[in-house]
Amino acid sequence: MVLNYPEAVFVPLQDTQALASTVPSDLDTITRTALNPDSAIPIEGNLGDTFTNLNVMAFHDYGDDTNIDRMFQWVPESTGRVTKFFINIATLCQVTGRTADSVTFENVTITLSRVGGADKYYSQSFGTGFALQDATDEVRMFVVAQPIIGRGFPIRKGNPINIHIETTTTGDSAGITWEMGIPELFPITADSLSKYWYRSGILFYIERQVGVFK
Repeated sequence: MVLNYPEAVFVPLQDTQALASTVPSDLDTITRTALNPDSAIPIEGNLGDTFTNLNVMAFHDYGDDTNIDRMFQWVPESTGRVTKFFINIATLCQVTGRTADSVTFENVTITLSRVGGADKYYSQSFGTGFALQDATDEVRMFVVAQPIIGRGFPIRKGNPINIHIETTTTGDSAGITWEMGIPELFPITADSLSKYWYRSGILFYIERQVGVFK
């Protein structure tokens, strides 16, 4: 028989892109997905939480007036099957200068696929519901906090999985400058008080194949 046992592996979205910063208490809007049928707030353990009163948040800045289109890669250390995963990824849009016009942060799309193949294991676009931004230093952050059940896929040791993060914006940006970013650590409340901070990443639950016995 094949012996499997469950294992939780958290994959943080760490990047080498230049860092910018914002102050959480200055965030104009924080929105978190809650797509459960009973409107419950999804939560999960093992997300690298820390409790602090820190009030400066760094994020990876992808350039002026540039949407996020970033591919991360996870290389599994074992062979088995992902039975469930929990997405916990923050993205934000910060206006850095304005003389006219506006920008609207519309969507975040997350796609998981096998490297070197046509297999697309998961792809979902999340609408932010944000109104337009038309003021300097206006910041809006959108957190995808979503359990994905029933969308499992096989993994093999050493075979990479791509994690693709994309954002879309609309608006006439001729008179406005803005930045999109992914915070590695983020809070879900803007109050300048002690609070939990979470890591952007995906928590995979894996049934690992550890041996075959006859």
